[in-house]
Amino acid sequence: MALTREDIQALLRMLDEDPQLLQELRRRILPDHFVFEVRLPTEWMAQVDRRLANLERDVSGLRADFSGLKGDVSGLRTDFSGLKGDVGELRADFSGLKGDVGELKEDVDGLKRDFGDLKSDVGRLKGISKEITFRQKAGAYLGVLLRGGRDASELVNKILDEAEAEGLITPQEADYVRAADLLWVGTVKQGKFAGQELIIVAEISWVADEKDVERAIERAQILRKAKAWSVPFVVGEEWVSQEVKEKALQRFVFCAENGRIEPERSDWGKVERVLEVWHP
Repeated sequence: MALTREDIQALLRMLDEDPQLLQELRRRILPDHFVFEVRLPTEWMAQVDRRLANLERDVSGLRADFSGLKGDVSGLRTDFSGLKGDVGELRADFSGLKGDVGELKEDVDGLKRDFGDLKSDVGRLKGISKEITFRQKAGAYLGVLLRGGRDASELVNKILDEAEAEGLITPQEADYVRAADLLWVGTVKQGKFAGQELIIVAEISWVADEKDVERAIERAQILRKAKAWSVPFVVGEEWVSQEVKEKALQRFVFCAENGRIEPERSDWGKVERVLEVWHP
């Protein structure tokens, strides 16, 4: 008797409803060795399941680690934001510091200018002090060269006025001579010029320098144009350098340093050489 479609469907429903019947049918239809072979994939699937389970745990761990990492990144962002704020404050502080440094530099520059002005003022005061002291003691200092020494301002004014009237010098030249620190006159004490009247044109500074030498020479040259015998003389408590003083002596200028006059009267031959060079 042949099985119909309905019979097969009814059998399938019975097997679905009765697992023991399905197991018994399998045992009778399939050989033992085939059942054994079918079980191998089942064990492999179990291993796959365990590996999947391990993988799920690893993934869960990674998810946890990633969540922690996200938290760390979030913390870093917060820290970086704070750092940016700190950097902003540092920039503001640095800008303020630059401003303070700029003000300090201006203050220092101001102090330098004030100090320079103070040095200049002190230099002028020292020069004035030296001029007053030398004027008071001019008779003693220049007494080694001249007899009857006295202030020559009145005499020189007369000489300049006459020379200007004759057209020998200009008014500017006359005023330039009158601005000398000291005009002194007396007669030469000894030698071939003994008894002759000599005018000393002096520049006096605390620290004598090239400008003092030039002014003394220029004024003596103007008096020479006015037909007066005069010798340039530069006085300093000290000289800016020995070289400057040596050059002045080579140009036949009397030089004084701390009260000592050169050329010295002990070497009168050198003194007479200076007098001779400037003699009209």
